[in-house]
This record gives sequence, structure tokens and C-alpha cells, in this order.
Amino acid sequence: FTNSLVVPFAILVGWSGPPLVRELVRRAGGGRRAAQLAGCAGLLALLAPALASYATYLRSQWRWLEGRPPERNAREERRLQLLEVADWLRENTEPTSGWLDASVRPEYAVLSHWADGHVLEYVARRPTVVDNFGDDLGEENFALSEEYYLSEEPRASEILDRLGARYAIFEYRGLGSRRDVEPSAVLAHLYFGDGSAGETSVAVEGTRPRAVARAVAGVERHRLVFETAPKRGRGRLPAFKVYEHVRGALLVGAAEPGARVEARLELETNRGRRFEFLATARADPRGRFQLRFPYATQGSPSALRSAAEVELRSAGGVARVAVRERDVREGRVVEVPAFARAYSEARSPGDASR
Repeated sequence: FTNSLVVPFAILVGWSGPPLVRELVRRAGGGRRAAQLAGCAGLLALLAPALASYATYLRSQWRWLEGRPPERNAREERRLQLLEVADWLRENTEPTSGWLDASVRPEYAVLSHWADGHVLEYVARRPTVVDNFGDDLGEENFALSEEYYLSEEPRASEILDRLGARYAIFEYRGLGSRRDVEPSAVLAHLYFGDGSAGETSVAVEGTRPRAVARAVAGVERHRLVFETAPKRGRGRLPAFKVYEHVRGALLVGAAEPGARVEARLELETNRGRRFEFLATARADPRGRFQLRFPYATQGSPSALRSAAEVELRSAGGVARVAVRERDVREGRVVEVPAFARAYSEARSPGDASR
């Protein structure tokens, strides 16, 4: 926006500057010294907005000259964490064709809050669904990006498929200030609950999250692949979470007719945070069940560690199955072994296959 402002600002200064200086000189009583003072006052007036913009950086520079560490405010801390996300995307995701070449169609895009677009485009070097120009460059994409965060699966996945987005970045900000966010919406479900099934969930009312006694289902096509440290003074939740949109492996098997089937997998993030992802299904009258599972236990992204197998439980006992990365990416069918009554403790994330 400053680049757009400089031309009319220069014209304005050229038109109004000399009369302003003459008026300041007249009020100061005339003379060379008065002219110098008037010129300095005018220069300071022109530079005041720039000095205000760079005040934080100038303070940090002064602290550095004194041998003290820089002082960062919350906005700068957030910026550094967003840069961490962008660095990770550049180094750990597949490069796309046509960077900075509008004539080439990229293989996929990244969806985030529109104000993060330029960082992702120029640091991560990945195409974005929306960027800092908001809806000026695409009203449809802008509207769909907002709808996505307020939708639940399968509508959220339909939007990502339509936009060609493979990665979605989550942060607790922005949308909640304008409208309430339901617990089943991906913004609340994936950020606060890791997308796992549960009997309780989190709703955002205004700008405040609140735990509610409302059950949510496990997501089928979103998997967490990276997260940052928490924001300063905002608890233990990561500042940013990055999810990959995948097809999901289809786990199929046999259980008692009408039985509830739970699929559990222990996971550990790149920050060392551990959680258990839970997905559920119910067997049909013939005793067949199927559920789509977004995580692999073999060959998963390096920033995420998982247990060696997915553990499934039903009224008939326990079964375990390994899920390959190819199964998750291509949506392949994975047959679940028969449930057995014998039970042994699940393996920890430290035993995970790579």
C-alpha cells in the first residue's frame, strides 16, 4: 500500500510544501534561521509517519548497539512464527511449477488467512488461494476461503478440492471476531481438538473459545503435519497448525452387527506434543464397517511421529493394522484383521515406523 501511496504523496508534498514553509517562516518572523527551523519542522512532519512505523525496529537497533537483546512485541513474534511455517513448507513440501509465472498452472495451493499470503508466496514459494490483496484479485476464492474455515467435513474438503489446495494453515484469529464458530467447523475442530472425535468440543463465541458438551466426529481427510510454539501469553496451544488435505485410507473390516468401532492412533508432533487421534464408525446389519483414516503409520511426514499401528476396538475385541503413506495419499482400501479378545498395550509414538 505504501508503494501505491508514494506517487500521490510526492505530488502532494511538492504542491503543499513550499507554501507551508513560507507560512512557517512568516510566523517565525522571517530570516535565515527561521527558514532553517521551518524546514526542519516540515521535514519532521513528513517523516513522522515513517518514524512511527519503524519505531519498534529503531528501538531494537538501539538495544543492539548497547549490547542488549532485541525486544519483540506480540506482532513481531507472530511474524517470526509465520516465517517458521513458510520455511517448513519450502523445505518439506513438493515444489510447484511456475513460481512467479502466472502462465503456468501450479500443482496445488496453500490456504491461509489472506493477510499471510505474501509471506507464503515469497518465503515458502508456494501459490496461495488468497493473499494480502484480499478479494481484489478473486472474490470467489476469498469467499470460499472464509466459508472453508466455518464449514465441517465433507463440505470443507469439497472446498479444498475445488480450490486445488493441499495444505491449510490454522490460527486462532480473525474469523471469530465477526461471527460465532461452531464446534464442528474445521476452524474450531482442527485448531482446538486436532480433528479427533470426542464427546466434548470447543465453540468460539465472539472471540472467546468455550468448551461445550457437544460430540464431534473425527475428520477423514485432514492430517496435522506441522505446528509452531504457542503464542506468547496465549496458553499452550500452538500459534499455527499446518494440515495436509489427503484422500485418507479406507479401513474396512467385520465386527458385530451394529457395533461401534473406534480407530485410535497415538501421535507426536514436531514440537514434542503428544495426542491420540480417534475416528469412529458403526458396523452395518451384516457386520461390515468402513471408516476413512487420514494418518499413516509407515512413511508419514518427518515432522510427525506415529505409533506403529492403528488400534481398532469394538465389542468383539481389538485389532491392529499398519497404514502406509501411499494408502493415505491415494485413498486405498486397507483390510482390518479380525477382532481378537486378547489385549496388549498400544505402542508408544517412540516406536513409530518412518
